[in-house]
Amino acid sequence: MDKYGYIVLFEAGDNVRDLGTVGLARDCGGLLCSCPEYVELLDIVEGLQAYKIAVLYDNDYLMTFFTQTGAHERRWNNG
Repeated sequence: MDKYGYIVLFEAGDNVRDLGTVGLARDCGGLLCSCPEYVELLDIVEGLQAYKIAVLYDNDYLMTFFTQTGAHERRWNNG
């Protein structure tokens, strides 16, 4: 996976604004200042949905982020 990118699973409470460990530093806003290739809403099971967010770092390296819907909206909207 080193060549093609990693998969990142967010949990409630994770800071989407400071993702320096995966190349999206706090000084630029982390995931919030990235330009995703796409965002997809996934139906996992009845009543449970998740977002799949793909960020292309360069022509060969894509990072895929997953987060449960509702887990980070407060952080995204209010910091």
